[in-house]
Amino acid sequence: MHTAPTPERLSTILSAIKGRSIPVLADLVVDRYLYGVPKRISREAPVLILSFDRDWMVPGGGANTISNLQALGAKPVPAGIIGDDPPGRFLLDTFGDHGMDLSHLRVLSDAETLTKMRILAGPRSGVKQQVVRMDMERSFESGTVTLPALSEGDLLAVSDYGYNTVCPDAILKLRDRGIRVIVDSRYRLAQFPGVFAVTPNEEEACAFLGREFRTPEEALEGAEEIRGRLEAAVVLLTRGSEGMVLSVDGLNLAIPVFGSDQPADVTGAGDTVLAAFAAAMASGATPLEAATLANIAGGIVVMKLGTAVCTPAEIRKALGIHAG
Repeated sequence: MHTAPTPERLSTILSAIKGRSIPVLADLVVDRYLYGVPKRISREAPVLILSFDRDWMVPGGGANTISNLQALGAKPVPAGIIGDDPPGRFLLDTFGDHGMDLSHLRVLSDAETLTKMRILAGPRSGVKQQVVRMDMERSFESGTVTLPALSEGDLLAVSDYGYNTVCPDAILKLRDRGIRVIVDSRYRLAQFPGVFAVTPNEEEACAFLGREFRTPEEALEGAEEIRGRLEAAVVLLTRGSEGMVLSVDGLNLAIPVFGSDQPADVTGAGDTVLAAFAAAMASGATPLEAATLANIAGGIVVMKLGTAVCTPAEIRKALGIHAG
């Protein structure tokens, strides 16, 4: 039986998230934003010259999933790799300021922290537009990150951006011990058979299946096929402005997009979905309840500029429940 959740039930789940410890194995990324005001065109080449305005960093990639879990009230335990550099120290300070256990963060002295640098230009008091993005990337040695102690029935959130922090063989050993692993993987779905849940976006799902979804019905069939081929309990397929598709035993359901289908910025929306879905599942929600909360959380963050998080207060407001 899969009953549509009431706002009151979803609010109860949000309350249950508070203080819940949730380990996260992740490719830890820093999103760095450099803002500038257009000054002139270079005389030597058709290059826009900006006057520096400000520099801003925010947790990105799997680090954004961790920030979203914290914003939802959970106690994430981050596990991943960073460099001994300003972006790495930024993540240490940010996570440390929230009282997170930092003992599973591996700091490499000879590596840069994964960083996505965006340069934005626009009027000093107006909206800035992204001009270019530059990524500082590398592939890590697989299997070098230690995880917190986990027992049968525990839940592990995995944010795999393809930088090799996540070792599929280690994940499969956790699966065999009865750990509920929820994986958001960038084009490596096939390497995580039998995990509890996967949360691919449509592009990744189509790449896995080798075909496009031309209709909503094909998306439903695709999610069910992914669940069958991976032997996963749950598939939560995100489809951008088309909403989500949830596939679980006895239910294949299209969930309409929450809020506007004209987002302001979709950066990091998948990270938020993974965080909200994992937090809810760890707090006693059914897959449908967790997917409903994840859909609302995703709909909220895409209306914010840049990498963003969502709070329980924002979700309750969206549900029409106001603090009393």
